[in-house]
Amino acid sequence: MTLRYDVLALAVAYLLTGGQAGHGEGKSSDPTPPLLTHVNQIRRLTPDQARKGFPVRLSAVVMYFDALNMFVHDATGGIWVARASNGLTAQPGQLLDLDGITTYHGFAPDIGEPRWSVAGRAAMPKAQRVSMDELDSTTVDSEWVELEGVVRSAQIEKDGRIVFILQIPGGRVVGYIPEHGRIPEGWVDSRVRVRGVCGAFFTEEGQILGVKIFVPSPDEIQILEAGSPDPFALASRPIGGLQRFNLSGLLRHRLKVQGVVTARFPGNDLYIADRTGSVYVATGQESRLRPGDRIEVVGFVGVQDYRPVMQDAIYRVDGSGPPPAAASIAVNQALTDKYDSKLVTVKGWLRSLSAVPDGELFELDYGGLAFSAVLRAQQVEPGFSFQPGSLLRITGICLLGERDAAGAALSFKIRLRSSQDVVLMVSPPWWNVRRTLAVMSVLLAITLGILVWVVLIRRQVKAQTKDLVVKTVNLELANQTTQKALHTAREAESLEVDRQRVLELVARNEPIERVLDQLAATAAAHCSNAVCAILVKLLEGPQVSIVPALPGDWLVVLKQVKIDLISVGAGSHDLRQFSADPVWQQFLETHLPCRFRTFSSAPILVNGRIAGVVAAFFVDKSPPDAQSELLGSFSKLAGLALERRSLYEQLSFRAQYDLLTGLPNRPHLYQRLNSEIASAVVNEGLLGVVYIDLDGFKQVNDIYGHAAGDAVLQEVATRMARSVRRGDLVARIGGDEFVMLLAHLGSRSDAELIAVTISAEFQEPIYFNGQALRVDASIGISLCPLDGEDPDELLKVADAEMYRAKSSRKLPVSAGRLL
Repeated sequence: MTLRYDVLALAVAYLLTGGQAGHGEGKSSDPTPPLLTHVNQIRRLTPDQARKGFPVRLSAVVMYFDALNMFVHDATGGIWVARASNGLTAQPGQLLDLDGITTYHGFAPDIGEPRWSVAGRAAMPKAQRVSMDELDSTTVDSEWVELEGVVRSAQIEKDGRIVFILQIPGGRVVGYIPEHGRIPEGWVDSRVRVRGVCGAFFTEEGQILGVKIFVPSPDEIQILEAGSPDPFALASRPIGGLQRFNLSGLLRHRLKVQGVVTARFPGNDLYIADRTGSVYVATGQESRLRPGDRIEVVGFVGVQDYRPVMQDAIYRVDGSGPPPAAASIAVNQALTDKYDSKLVTVKGWLRSLSAVPDGELFELDYGGLAFSAVLRAQQVEPGFSFQPGSLLRITGICLLGERDAAGAALSFKIRLRSSQDVVLMVSPPWWNVRRTLAVMSVLLAITLGILVWVVLIRRQVKAQTKDLVVKTVNLELANQTTQKALHTAREAESLEVDRQRVLELVARNEPIERVLDQLAATAAAHCSNAVCAILVKLLEGPQVSIVPALPGDWLVVLKQVKIDLISVGAGSHDLRQFSADPVWQQFLETHLPCRFRTFSSAPILVNGRIAGVVAAFFVDKSPPDAQSELLGSFSKLAGLALERRSLYEQLSFRAQYDLLTGLPNRPHLYQRLNSEIASAVVNEGLLGVVYIDLDGFKQVNDIYGHAAGDAVLQEVATRMARSVRRGDLVARIGGDEFVMLLAHLGSRSDAELIAVTISAEFQEPIYFNGQALRVDASIGISLCPLDGEDPDELLKVADAEMYRAKSSRKLPVSAGRLL
């Protein structure tokens, strides 16, 4: 402790003087910089202090020496020494008298400008057995450490050093050995014990990225368990079986699989498949593989992005064949684990194609489900381009993306192998809004030109009557235009008022039936010579709003027609084409001819799906085209109303029910409890409040994780719900606590009988991922009005009864246990 205070005092004194000793004229009074004689004095310096260049004089033993790095150690710790071109060399185990200055090379204080002389030999420091967490913490940086792990790979660099990857519990370490000519036999896939100096990979800002270990000699590596001398002699495993391995962080040796190459990408990463599954192979081996080649792969099984991978793999070719066929799947199938890492073909509408730093990014969707596809820049061919709105067939490797708490995939992307993996199926329509406006502009210009030409001809032919005719015609045209404009403006104003009225009903959360009736009346008011009908699918059943009213048999058949079979689209159509439903066709056989000749319809879309139809039945054979546009605007209003109702119902459900179990939550419980208490008091009946707390649930969470805990809560909720009578309530009020409301009881024994039934339900185990889980319950009962008429008082009594039962272990169920 004294040494530390002395060093800090010297450093503070030096910093207060500006650290300018020996550099200023006429300042002979400046103090001499402090001489540092122990490693821990240097290591305690801040980066700014280390850059001051304090003098250093140590007596230290060499732990490691090569052309780039040198580490020494004294009784207080280890430190890195910056190599200088002084021609000096050293060997591990030598005791040096070392002089230099403090410096900072971006990670920790070091020694720079070293000079030394050999004073003899000394023993290496005692190796510290450390974990990956200690290595990542930097507390053992530059210290002599001991690790145990499996050698994943080894190779000789251009400078002659041996570089190897050591997998230890919790991570991997990169090892370096000075020039030794060759890699010792039997290293790869062997479990070894390694002694060396701990180092680090770090950024320019001094943040650690990874861990190194500098091993002075192969003699510091002891093989504890040798790997297979011929890795390809291992027995092959099915690729699908890799997903069932226990990837819990335990050290494992290499495995061998065989399969057909389905894709190979720049950077030597590839995918292979056999009849049981597909897997990604990460390898540093370079070879010209093609889809269809049969290969044997030996590597270490790991997990990356929720999928098994073969890491640090090597392979050899066992034959070749035709490229494998891609599985043609629907977009929703791609979200299942069945097709993860497999070669698939899907269809999608192109929404955008953009250049990203490493290639081209396709944004697509199909059936309301969005996904993406990526093509590396090296694989893009000249002239490769598609227009938004194209229907494309995409072939590539399916990769699942983000997952929810239950492990279900929420998105996926397709990794394309080449430009040939993208095929145009349907080009985007030529006729669009921009071209329509252009054609209309041309037609308008032509029309105006014709009018001008007519006027000029008439001027020449009827020079005498020109003024009168022109004025009359112009006045008539102006009058007609004015009348038409006024009619259009009034119609637009009336339509906007009616729309606002509908929107006000939606905003006030009026019943959906009233909104649809108002919308049908609005549509009928603006569709001439037509009867408007709105057909939607609600949870309560089909809803049909018709204005003006139709005969009863029309209303009956429209309620029976399946909405999915109703024809929707622009323009007017024959009445027979309204629906392919046999009910409609049979109806027309007995009702044709009728006063309606044609119809127009527009779909009501809710969240991208058809939830209903707005239809107009016209007396005229050819109604105006504008009617279809009106129906489209009304269908959007209906869709808005249905979406708002759906959102309101979802929010109401979330406010009243527990999302995990589907049971009523605490606010719902209190609302029902107040109602049942009032009923019990008025009818002089008994109301039972049963308080249930799970025993052993915490152990399930601690041992098997929260996914197992969630599964237990869901199964417990199901069992309790089926144990009560119709009209009783089961609620989850938090954690592993549940409450039952038992109305119309005859006596306390009725509630106790139901408690016994619940206890019996807990005798059967709950299975999760092949594990049999057992939980029990502690149960307490209170009765209204015997134990009170206040909800909190009844819950308090039942809770106290439950805790007395739990502490005495005299429950109607067995003590909590976990298998």
